[in-house]
Amino acid sequence: MKKCLTVLLAVSLIFLPSLPSKAVGVREIPEHVLLIVWDGTGRDAIKLLMEKNDLPNLKSLTEEGALVAIDIRRVTRTVPGITEIVTGYPPEVTGIHDSKTKAPIPKGLTLFERLKKEFGPNGIVTFAVVGSKGSTHDINRSGGLFYNALDSIDKMVSPLKTQDEIGAETLSAIETYHNQRFFFFVHFHEPDEAGHRHGGGSKEYYEGILDADRWLGKIMEKLKSVGIIDKTLIYITADHGYNMGMTDHPDAPFIFLATNDTTVMRRGERTDIAPTILARFGIPVETLQPALEGSPLSEFEKTKPYW
Repeated sequence: MKKCLTVLLAVSLIFLPSLPSKAVGVREIPEHVLLIVWDGTGRDAIKLLMEKNDLPNLKSLTEEGALVAIDIRRVTRTVPGITEIVTGYPPEVTGIHDSKTKAPIPKGLTLFERLKKEFGPNGIVTFAVVGSKGSTHDINRSGGLFYNALDSIDKMVSPLKTQDEIGAETLSAIETYHNQRFFFFVHFHEPDEAGHRHGGGSKEYYEGILDADRWLGKIMEKLKSVGIIDKTLIYITADHGYNMGMTDHPDAPFIFLATNDTTVMRRGERTDIAPTILARFGIPVETLQPALEGSPLSEFEKTKPYW
């Protein structure tokens, strides 16, 4: 009973807006970064599974860093969500207002392009692997979401139909590129797919999250086996949450960020994720144009206009 109460208290405190509970780590520029999206995974689902000790790999990751609440101000759809995550910009800047939008992200705004500009074409390897059972996330098609960034993405694999395929591609890329600085974007889609088929909160929905955690464990083991786990930052988030009992997510703004980054010190918004990663790579986010709406989660939140 005492152990159970301790776990419940720890999980609840993690998601409360609070002052940092640990000293900010040394901000060395990372050699390797993985940005992983668990599509449709809401904060309540993470809380529930963490309380049951069903996410051992996510727990292990956040014991090194942080698990913080992330909120979404605007639309809770996948394409705008991924756009905000990889750019830090809201729809008013990117023009990506919903998942039916067919236009690509404007040129120069993605993490892939920012990092290639910072480190040079040969100074960092960029990789994207995206999962979907439909065509929604076929983002490397002509005119697709990442179309304007393709010159800055060294390898793109999309769309993949199973999380096993997504995970296997990620492990292969780690094996191939572990001797080089890299940035990987990895999209696990099954929680969202299961929610659309069976409903948020269904057995299948939770199984999709558990499977994503299983693959997180395999990814961490691979990083250990090639000797770079201590040089790698991992960020796990969601593009949106899920409306429990529904087969859709029209109003699901409560998500999370899980990481081994010891500099993450506060809760935030979806537009804060890209600035957090850019800042860790040593890029002065305050100088970027257009001006970013968000700010690094390693800094206290600045007062800024709502829109």
